[in-house]
Amino acid sequence: MTKRKLYILLLLILTVFSFSLNAQSENDWKKIVADLNAQTPIPMGIVGNITMITFNNNCIEYYVDLDPQTATMLKLGDNQNSVFTEQIQSQYFMNPFTKVFFDILIQHRINLKYNLILNNKPITEFSIPYSELKKITLKKPDYKELAIMQAEKTKQTLPIKMGPMVIYSVAIDNDTVSFFIEIDEQQSDMGVMMELGGDVMKENILESLRNYTEPVMTQELLLYANAGFNIKYIYIGNITKRSVEFSLSPKEILESIDFANKRLKKSYE
Repeated sequence: MTKRKLYILLLLILTVFSFSLNAQSENDWKKIVADLNAQTPIPMGIVGNITMITFNNNCIEYYVDLDPQTATMLKLGDNQNSVFTEQIQSQYFMNPFTKVFFDILIQHRINLKYNLILNNKPITEFSIPYSELKKITLKKPDYKELAIMQAEKTKQTLPIKMGPMVIYSVAIDNDTVSFFIEIDEQQSDMGVMMELGGDVMKENILESLRNYTEPVMTQELLLYANAGFNIKYIYIGNITKRSVEFSLSPKEILESIDFANKRLKKSYE
């Protein structure tokens, strides 16, 4: 999700929040959902993307395009409802936008339905009444299992190019997830940042978390932090082979994102 799309979605969520307090009719909710649908595709964690959202008979329907690698890894079948329950729980507890929206649904007794699509073919569907949604949001998911799954998925997509940086390896052990990143020293200010050292590079990432400017990175780091993993970055220059490394503790990550969430909350109070 781009920064521009993030800001649009944030504004839309805040609009939905204020408007839904007075939503009385099905037409009101159809208007809200149509506005949300205009922002698709919307990432849904490791599962895939929400590609369409509709409203019918007091129920919001999500059409979810499953990530093929994740579908294979999860071995979707008889356990798919529990898999998606875990994802809904993780999104509720980790994503401030989702939390605000789900709280609205529970308040207005709006039901949910998920239509799962794999390789352009519908494979199954399941519904969550608002009463069940409320129960789901009261129980935290197994973050460690989800974090390990996320790390394995990331490994399968390596190398990951991000401008002048390439993530070429990811390692996970008992308490640390390590990212090995090569820097193009000729095309990037990162070469200068490496000269300044790990403390400066670390502060840049924490500042990004506090401002929620990199939503995909924020959600992934939040998942690892909730699972109790430290994050270690090892940057290596492609010419000098000079390396800089630093670590983020779960406490540092959670405090930075909590700062961003409090700022978000104040914006609609």
